[in-house]
Amino acid sequence: MELFPPYRNYSHAVEVRSGSRLLIISGLNGDEANVRLRTKHLGEHCPASTVVCCQLLDPRWKLEVEAMAAK
Repeated sequence: MELFPPYRNYSHAVEVRSGSRLLIISGLNGDEANVRLRTKHLGEHCPASTVVCCQLLDPRWKLEVEAMAAK
C-alpha cells in the first residue's frame, strides 16, 4: 500500500507531546483549489485535516479516515 505523496500545507499525521501523546491522522484534503485556500490562510503551517468532499480522489477507495489517538 502506498501513501498519497505529501504536498503543500498538508500532513498525513501530527503528533503532540506534552506529558501525554496525541496523534492526529488525516484523510486527503481535496483538489488544487483547496490547497490554494489552505496556503492563503495557513501560511507554512501543515495541519493534519480532512475535507468532506462529494467524491473520493480514487474511485476504488471506499472511504477516507480521520482519527485521533491519545496515550
